[in-house]
Amino acid sequence: MRSVDYAPEQWKPGSFCFYLFNDEGIRDLEGAQFANVSAAVTAAERMARGMAAESVRQGHLILHHRIDVADELGKTVETVRYRDVVEIQDRQDP
Repeated sequence: MRSVDYAPEQWKPGSFCFYLFNDEGIRDLEGAQFANVSAAVTAAERMARGMAAESVRQGHLILHHRIDVADELGKTVETVRYRDVVEIQDRQDP
């Protein structure tokens, strides 16, 4: 895991933030409280699915886009990639 260099000093224990790595590269500088890493990752997975769906509505989907989940120290504790939360199937009609 890697650390990021822009963790806000005011975060409290249990705070997590999300860094979106897509065409725009958006940093969550406020963070949010979650019970644990698992709950923060679940929230990131929901966000990634929503963002992937919006990309599809705009006519594209880039599977390597991701959301890094960082703890209150700015350390990346999990990475959620679009390819990991969206199942893409190519089925032939029977």
